[in-house]
Amino acid sequence: MFSVDEYGPAIQIYESIISNYNNHDNVAMATLKIGLSFLNIGDYGQARISFQSVIRSDWNDHIKYQARVGLARVYLTNLQYEEARDVLEPVLVNAAPDVAAEAQFLVGKSYQDQGEHPQAVVEYLRTKYLYGSEERWVIQSVFNAAESNVSLGEYDEARRLYRSILTDFPTDTAYTRKSEQLLQNLMGEG
Repeated sequence: MFSVDEYGPAIQIYESIISNYNNHDNVAMATLKIGLSFLNIGDYGQARISFQSVIRSDWNDHIKYQARVGLARVYLTNLQYEEARDVLEPVLVNAAPDVAAEAQFLVGKSYQDQGEHPQAVVEYLRTKYLYGSEERWVIQSVFNAAESNVSLGEYDEARRLYRSILTDFPTDTAYTRKSEQLLQNLMGEG
């Protein structure tokens, strides 16, 4: 149910796992999934509570790092950029590459959303160079770095990044289409 946008029923199922199997290892994952469900339906207060519960728990670090990423998303939604970056710091240092790459992307997003485009570009490109195998986050980071370069009036650099998406990730049709369109839009710039 979680993957087909039926978050209400998913929350009920996860809550039943928690109440019926209180000491089982799946309770941690169920609590994390509740937080993600609340995040996806826009109940950021409940999402925050779930993520903080996981972070404060004795569960394994991998799940705690995922909860930190979720909590950072709540903070970004609430325009709490410093809090988002602070909660992500341990993830960047210690988490597995798949989670750390998402965290690095969110650090870039925090600066971009705050209008600090030079720092956003740096943080986004760190995703590419530190977590190059994590294609999902690399593509989004390169694309967003290009957007920040456009905001800075750095059109040549934006074009270079959009072209790199076309050459490095030709099978990602969503980002290649967007990049092609934005390259066309930049033809007369700079």
